[in-house]
Amino acid sequence: MRLASLLGFGAALMCAAFLVACGGGGSGSTPGAGGSLTGSHTTNSKPGTTMTIVIHRDGGSKKYLTKSSARHRTAQATRTPKYISYGAQGLQVTISGTGLVSQTVYADLTGSLCSTSGSIETCTLSLPTIGTNEQFSILEVDQKPTGETGGSQYGTAFPAGSNILGAVNQAETVQLGASNSLAIEIGGVDDGFYDVSCFFSVPTPMPSAYSANFGIDGSGVNNASSGYDAGARVVVTQGVAATGTLQMVVFDADGDCFFDATPAPFVDVNGSPTPITVTSNSSALTVAPVVANGTSPPASAFTQTASIANDGYMWYGCNFVIPVKTSSSFASASTITLNNNLTALNSFLSPAASYASTMTYTVVPISVSASTATVSQSGTVYLTATDYGAANGVDGESSYTAGDDELCKTGGGTPLAYAYANGSINTSTWQQQIEIDGYGGGTGTCTFYVFDYAAGTVTTPVTVTVTP
Repeated sequence: MRLASLLGFGAALMCAAFLVACGGGGSGSTPGAGGSLTGSHTTNSKPGTTMTIVIHRDGGSKKYLTKSSARHRTAQATRTPKYISYGAQGLQVTISGTGLVSQTVYADLTGSLCSTSGSIETCTLSLPTIGTNEQFSILEVDQKPTGETGGSQYGTAFPAGSNILGAVNQAETVQLGASNSLAIEIGGVDDGFYDVSCFFSVPTPMPSAYSANFGIDGSGVNNASSGYDAGARVVVTQGVAATGTLQMVVFDADGDCFFDATPAPFVDVNGSPTPITVTSNSSALTVAPVVANGTSPPASAFTQTASIANDGYMWYGCNFVIPVKTSSSFASASTITLNNNLTALNSFLSPAASYASTMTYTVVPISVSASTATVSQSGTVYLTATDYGAANGVDGESSYTAGDDELCKTGGGTPLAYAYANGSINTSTWQQQIEIDGYGGGTGTCTFYVFDYAAGTVTTPVTVTVTP
């Protein structure tokens, strides 16, 4: 999230503009330090700094905003807007430099530093200026600072248990005695993922999320899309190449999702860029780097690992879209794993902890033991379907669309046999019997499919020959 200023992140929030305006400096305590910090410069040649943050707090949904509803502009941010988390209550700003005494300000974003007009909240912070070459280390925190005195809205620390929602560590050159516009932005610290593959359509020309050979098990079982940090079960047709998409939301530690109109890096609590990775454990199952603006990635982009460096690939407010392919040789259940790769520790937590998080998608080829079967008009034969993780089981149908009847029909629609599940699926072997009974109405050939109840994905067709 970049600005002519300082910004934050989040799905439903406004930009945080960081505007450095150097005025006259004085002696004594540093403005904005609540009287608890002493300024390292006491002459007018080294003035103070003002930071303006604009936050959108409309009380609406944190998770699923449209891209258009999240776009705002303000007088403080005349470029593309950025976002700061709904949960932001404080900002820790440390300014340091080689050979200089560092200064830290702990600002309360919930009180008189901020004014509200409608749903827009504008906060103005005072910071020390310690030299012409400064290092800004900024943390966005979900708690107010402690040690505030006299209603100053500046404290001396943040309390134990505070979550870090965003961070940046960046060097800047400041011109003394002049206004400075600094391109500093807070990157989002990812604390988890939420699968939304079943909830949204995919922007064209991305591959469809639901095709005949690619379906999402949204039943709420088997690691399906039922909650925070949960993945989904994906079902494809064994022996047939499949293309589809997965979608997920990335959250901060307060449960707010990320969205930014221009790319900002994902970072750890030290502000170090830390990409999210998407990894497949099968060479027959590939993913592509997420592409902005709905552009489908080229075939050469599909590999076993994709890297998501920033939040510039969001759709529908805060969703990622990841194109997925399986080849015709894909034959056994495999996984796609998201990992935020975070190892740096938040020292506010006790014991100190990282925001490391993963989410796993299980990709399953549905198959049937034979593609042909012969049964008499009054007879019965059995085939075996295999569908890993399908707690809802499978069934037979007469067309290439889930939910049709159990009749095996000729091309002209004449029923010749029943094809249906016999009993429930074995949750140890993930196999289930498919019973084929002669219909008694004629002889000839008909076609049916085995389908996964939850995902709707079907196997390749089974041709049944009905004899007298």
